[in-house]
Amino acid sequence: MTMLIPLSGATAVAASVPTLRCGPDVIHVTWRGTTGGLAGSGGDLFWVRNTGDVACTVRGYPKIAFAGGRHGAMRTEDVAGHLGKDMFGIRSGESLPTVRIAPHGGIASFWVFGNDIMSPCTTATRMMVSISGLVGRAVVNAPPTYVTWPFCGGAVVVNPLLAGASGSEPPVALGSVLLR
Repeated sequence: MTMLIPLSGATAVAASVPTLRCGPDVIHVTWRGTTGGLAGSGGDLFWVRNTGDVACTVRGYPKIAFAGGRHGAMRTEDVAGHLGKDMFGIRSGESLPTVRIAPHGGIASFWVFGNDIMSPCTTATRMMVSISGLVGRAVVNAPPTYVTWPFCGGAVVVNPLLAGASGSEPPVALGSVLLR
């Protein structure tokens, strides 16, 4: 049975809504899963959860950097949707939404895509994530299944922050795309 993931306390809001700044004490970025290495490339889904008492608004693309291990100068490319499709991210030509992350567990999400075959490869053990509208940055350790982040080729693609748990607009069923 295929189920769509509910918005989980995050919604797209009008761009005129003022930004509420939340910090790393209440915003937690976590790795949620991977698409696996599909023909040398794969995607990793990240959740941005608000555990505070106040809603936060975010917009745009997370800024990521790698630390720990050998990581070189990994470039990031902001892309609205994976390969121009809307399964991950948003459709090409759509405006980036301003996302309100509800207090007490609301979730926004984003994808990072890369390849795992073209050298050089990073051996970074941590990913630093900065999000416009939030104070500070989050540190996300490589999942135990990876040991180090599996990105190669000197660049990764970052999709925009979107409401809900699937990193997609419209939402997709995570069971159909994620390996854990």
